[in-house]
Amino acid sequence: MACRCVFLYLMILLSALQICIAEDGWQVWQEFYRPDPFGGIVQVDWEAGADKAPAAETLRDGNLVLQVPQMGVVSRHLLLTVPTGASFTIETKSSHKNIRINLYREWFHKKSDADTYVPEALIPIKTEESLVLPDAQMKIPNQKWAAFWLDVDLWSGVDAGPYTAEVIAKTASKSFSLSIVIEVLPFTVSKNPPIIADNNCYGLGFAFSLFNLRKNSVEDYANSPALAQSIQDTYRLFDEHRSTFHSVPYGHSGSINRQLSPVVSGSAASRHVSDWTQFDQIYGPLLDGSAFAESKWGARPIDGMYLAINPEWPASYEKWGYPGYEIEFTNVLSDMEKHFRARGWTKTKFEMFFNHKKRYKVFAWDGDETRFLKDDPYFIKFSQMLKKAVPADSPVDFSFRHDASWRMRSQVDTLKGHVDFWVMNGGIYSFYPELPKLLKDRGDRIWIYGGAPSAYNSLIEMLELPFRVWMTETEGYIRWSTVGPGADPYFSFGGGSTGLVFPGQIFGLETPLPGIRLKIQRNMLQDLNLLEQIKDNNARQMVADKTGIKLSDFWNPNNPATKKEPKEWSNMTVGENSAKSLITKKQLRGKWWLDIRDLAIAALKGAHK
Repeated sequence: MACRCVFLYLMILLSALQICIAEDGWQVWQEFYRPDPFGGIVQVDWEAGADKAPAAETLRDGNLVLQVPQMGVVSRHLLLTVPTGASFTIETKSSHKNIRINLYREWFHKKSDADTYVPEALIPIKTEESLVLPDAQMKIPNQKWAAFWLDVDLWSGVDAGPYTAEVIAKTASKSFSLSIVIEVLPFTVSKNPPIIADNNCYGLGFAFSLFNLRKNSVEDYANSPALAQSIQDTYRLFDEHRSTFHSVPYGHSGSINRQLSPVVSGSAASRHVSDWTQFDQIYGPLLDGSAFAESKWGARPIDGMYLAINPEWPASYEKWGYPGYEIEFTNVLSDMEKHFRARGWTKTKFEMFFNHKKRYKVFAWDGDETRFLKDDPYFIKFSQMLKKAVPADSPVDFSFRHDASWRMRSQVDTLKGHVDFWVMNGGIYSFYPELPKLLKDRGDRIWIYGGAPSAYNSLIEMLELPFRVWMTETEGYIRWSTVGPGADPYFSFGGGSTGLVFPGQIFGLETPLPGIRLKIQRNMLQDLNLLEQIKDNNARQMVADKTGIKLSDFWNPNNPATKKEPKEWSNMTVGENSAKSLITKKQLRGKWWLDIRDLAIAALKGAHK
């Protein structure tokens, strides 16, 4: 009994010593376990069934040891506590000039319905920037910890082997140093992720919300270089995180954003593009790749972009059914093809995409998520006009894109040879496991679409879409509305289901800022890249064996909805019969994906012995 008391006393003493140590310096947490400002972990990120928070990462001989492939990146949460009211600065050091130590301050967003905080927005730390606890901008009562997101980012020229880095916080009287050992692995992250991770928005609203561009602050915002810069900066931010970006350049009525389309003049046979100046100013660097020249992966054109084409532009819908409509339409598209070819813009998919619905009471048919057979002839007619305008041997890549839902399965047959880029409703897509192979075998492109999870949900939910796409061998996915974090994203944040990026003005920054969810997605895409490199193995089967997730879990082909015509379905019908979220169903958390990452690294390390 005495021995047991001594043991308990020692354990209590050890715990007290650990608390004292924790209160005077750094703690390190895996990327999936978000901290709160009081020294805890956001509870939705705990492992399922756990009765206590996960433990901080164990240091090895006082060092944080990180494994990272060449051209890769590795991330952690760093927590720091200093005496209340003491100001401090942070500096970083690296033993190799191409190992970049990027540190961001994590912004804690307060939930409106609870006295809890979740970190999401990431603010780059400026050289010599003075910080303080509690944070002077966040104004969190009784804040005990400052949280930072660490990216150890390897650029070209870093060979396999050990390197070192250091993060140092300094107050007026004391320094807190975190030593990092970086084990660069003998394999390389390739330039292109194995799947496309795309982000969508509508019009130019993002330029105003992310950059505060206003008509009264820019003399002529429509022609201002500031507008072109803001658009290109947004593309660059997503590109830095291995993602792509699309902005729909017209409204449901067919009215176009004139800043995002060439100027068209004349009517009937005289209708042509009359001015490319602004279009070229905005899109030229994106289409020739020079906008990304200073990036980690170098200059390369964007993957794709929506054209302003819709039933009202470049031909007036009033002329639909008359020869004049086709003449105007084909004249302008022919001008586009010639201009793009002359500029050498041959690596980007220029997408004809319809975003309207009949219920908006402008056009008599559904261009988006079509439900009725009578809508198909419109698609066929537009396809015929597109083919008439663009020579069959053109090096310019024009694509007819359709975002399909209700009738996707029958439209794959009725629109064969017309639509060649399919973006499928994720729920209905789960009814038809034959679609990925069927469409890829005939040369069509295939994505699914969905949304972004709220930052208040478990962080691992950000991986649901990319994991599903990769496991089902689908080419990519698009998240709708990802650049609108809200009117007040820092002090009245709604969870960010429509915003993965944030404005930087209140921090004196004129560029958009990333969020933690975007970083998490980037890291997962890197992991998929590594899994793809495993030779002589079926990586997907290896993942299935490791996790107990079967390919059949992503499909639900024999559900009651498939026995009815799509016109008889309701949204409830689709929801009830779609394959369910595996992350929610299986209560997956961060350890699930960290185990998959370890699987990929172990397999590749074994292959490089």
